[in-house]
Amino acid sequence: MIEDLEKSKDDPVMMSIFRRATSRTLEHRAYRYLVRWVNITYDRDRIVMLCIATCYAIHKNHSEKALSLGASLKLLANSRGGTDSFSSRFMRVIGYDLEAVCHYLPILIQSMRDIEINFEHLFKDLWYWENNDIARRAWSQDYWG
Repeated sequence: MIEDLEKSKDDPVMMSIFRRATSRTLEHRAYRYLVRWVNITYDRDRIVMLCIATCYAIHKNHSEKALSLGASLKLLANSRGGTDSFSSRFMRVIGYDLEAVCHYLPILIQSMRDIEINFEHLFKDLWYWENNDIARRAWSQDYWG
């Protein structure tokens, strides 16, 4: 999926649709692309793929060598005065359920323009978000560690 997004990053229509898909009233426009990767009748599949595609359309700075999202958020926090001032936002993110974290992530990702993101790793973290706390604990370790 990330490969497909990278191949399509210069497709202004597709990227525009994904950027606007954070709105519930416009989400349906992204379905024609999402069905390439997942069965959109399953909520988790649709939510995660839409989140990744939206974040990618906003950011496009993918690297397989990038840090975890927790470490990337720490870099963002340090660039804005330190992790203490950003901690309440981070705490909200790791406390959210899947739908809420996927709604909030594009807002955070938009702030991370100069920071590379490993979208493959982010996809895996979100895919299993509801099933265990591994991603939340890993993000916390990387953020506060």
